[in-house]
Amino acid sequence: MRFDIQVEAKDLFRFNMYHIYHTFSGVLGMVISIAALVGAVLTYGTVNTTYTVALLLVGCMYTLIHPFSVYSKCKATAKSKTYAQPFEYVFGEDGFSVTQGDQHVDYKWESIARVKKAGSNIMIYMDKIHAHILPAEKLDGRAEELLTLIGEHTAGRGTAQR
Repeated sequence: MRFDIQVEAKDLFRFNMYHIYHTFSGVLGMVISIAALVGAVLTYGTVNTTYTVALLLVGCMYTLIHPFSVYSKCKATAKSKTYAQPFEYVFGEDGFSVTQGDQHVDYKWESIARVKKAGSNIMIYMDKIHAHILPAEKLDGRAEELLTLIGEHTAGRGTAQR
């Protein structure tokens, strides 16, 4: 199975947002932001305007400002030299290879820490934080087939959560 994947800002953004909002601090930040927005609405007109504005700013931190900041960073990263050329992924019985330009890396199935399907991304983790991002829409309708292949070779390592 072979795929050419050009990673774009939206792919990096989905990956980063998944990791930000699936941690304790991300969930806590979202809860605090929503509580602050609710507080701003409920206290509007009954308290000092400064207090309401402060609550609105806190409320916007994780709901608007932080995602916008993450997207801006992802957009810059997607334009960097690292992502300028597409990645070629070739999956086979012994593992998979990644080629970009003149760089080539072979991975054995045993080197995969876990595989996760989150939203429209398939993420192949080589350790706790480093992953290959494979956007499902760039897999030519073969995402499930790829997950099945990976699952056959990596069963029992937290793989292919669909």
